[in-house]
Amino acid sequence: MLNNQYDEEELGFSYEEFEKYIKNPLDSNPFTAKKIKALHKKTAHKRNPIPKGPKL
Repeated sequence: MLNNQYDEEELGFSYEEFEKYIKNPLDSNPFTAKKIKALHKKTAHKRNPIPKGPKL
């Protein structure tokens, strides 16, 4: 992060909107929900275990 750069600006939604989505996705702004789903999908590789190579 750079000085004067904030997560909310980079993400395109506020933490308040994110918390609202987490609590009840159906009650959140559809545009925000779409952004959150896209980010979740884009970063899925970070939540998956590292594949193991062949045994030597």
